Amino acid sequence: MNKIIFLSSGTVCNKNAYKKYATDNGNYQQLYLNYGMLGLATNLRKKGYEVIMYQANEKTPQDFLDEIQLNCKINEIYPVFLSIPSFYQVEWTVLFSNLWKKAYPSSKLIAGGRWVIDKNLNWICNKLPQIDFFIKGCPDEDMEQFLDEQNWKNCRYEFQYQKPFDYFYYPLLNNYKQYQPIIEVSRGCGGGCDFCLESQYKVCKMKTPKQVIDEAEMILRQYEIEKTGEREFYFYFEGAMLAPTKSWAKDFSELYHKRNHHFGFRMQSRVDCLLPEVLKILGSCGLRVVDFGLESASSTQLLRMEKTKYPQIYLERAEKLLRVGKESGVWSKLNILLYPGETMSTIKETKMWLRKVKSNVKGISCNGLVIYLNGKDTDSYVDTIERMAGVSIDRNTLYRQGYVNARLGTGIDEEKIVNEFYQEFMTEQDYMDLKKITYLRRIEG
Repeated sequence: MNKIIFLSSGTVCNKNAYKKYATDNGNYQQLYLNYGMLGLATNLRKKGYEVIMYQANEKTPQDFLDEIQLNCKINEIYPVFLSIPSFYQVEWTVLFSNLWKKAYPSSKLIAGGRWVIDKNLNWICNKLPQIDFFIKGCPDEDMEQFLDEQNWKNCRYEFQYQKPFDYFYYPLLNNYKQYQPIIEVSRGCGGGCDFCLESQYKVCKMKTPKQVIDEAEMILRQYEIEKTGEREFYFYFEGAMLAPTKSWAKDFSELYHKRNHHFGFRMQSRVDCLLPEVLKILGSCGLRVVDFGLESASSTQLLRMEKTKYPQIYLERAEKLLRVGKESGVWSKLNILLYPGETMSTIKETKMWLRKVKSNVKGISCNGLVIYLNGKDTDSYVDTIERMAGVSIDRNTLYRQGYVNARLGTGIDEEKIVNEFYQEFMTEQDYMDLKKITYLRRIEG
């Protein structure tokens, strides 16, 4: 049977340019699973199709093409599905699609990637003329209709499935055991942050504890953990804003221990949404790391980016939550966003607060704001940022590559300040400890 091919694009640049500890030491390689594409591939498998998926990661377009040709029989019966998860991968995709069409001129390429495509269809069509069809949104249960080109003109053009994938079948992914697995627990956020596109999508209902545990057990079987005897195995519980109720956490804990599990997991949440008592319970049943989108400890900046309407309460809750996390054996990582309008005073506020909670924080990430194309809303947002910071944004670069680093303010050296944050609030060991949980290549794979 001919296999349907799913391909996840690579990148020619490193968006985490300021991660000074992100160096290749031989065993170190970051691998980020494209779980959205794996979910789509899994859904087609459930309908009886044979499917194979490849991720380019850091490979060049030519090396990726060589890998596919070496390991997979290329057929032109079905279209090839190509995922473009972010604007950082557009340039790579241009090069790869040209190579693919040169090698297989009759092959049809279908591209998806809602953050890039949904509001920027004309822009991406001009960038990628080799793509035969673009899918907008989340076509979770509708992939089958795209297999026949005759259906394309009648396809609904935008899909919004606001529920998590039922499960992922990892063996579809080439070399899947190298990847630390993900369980999509929820989808959406709707938090309202000014800088985040996810804020436009309301958070959906979480999977039940039983659904999550059952899915974890299925993945453990796929990875043959009993056979390998691997002692440390981690999942990333995917969801832009996971804030389980106390009842959910208690049910999860009871089932986790009843079935004698030892796996760990990592998740993302907000400091003003996750309850301390829930964090304590989850810490007793596998939770190892929480990524908190703190963003800032400056009241001015928190209000400016619409992170909260009540900065003082927000920071008090954060302080308590971090303390409970430390007491519960859970590592807390704080994401710091340097936002336009920063001054030395606002930066000092954030640093002083971080010094106060430093003993309860495992590490941080710190970056300046990146502005992405967002269709007709792009220019109005850029106008707002320029007024806020009193500086101009390079719109030519934004419209050429799809993203641009926002200038923070007059006289603010972003790179210098980012480095200062890392030097004071992140050790190399802490960085590596955090990366090992769900972000690095599994050596066992």
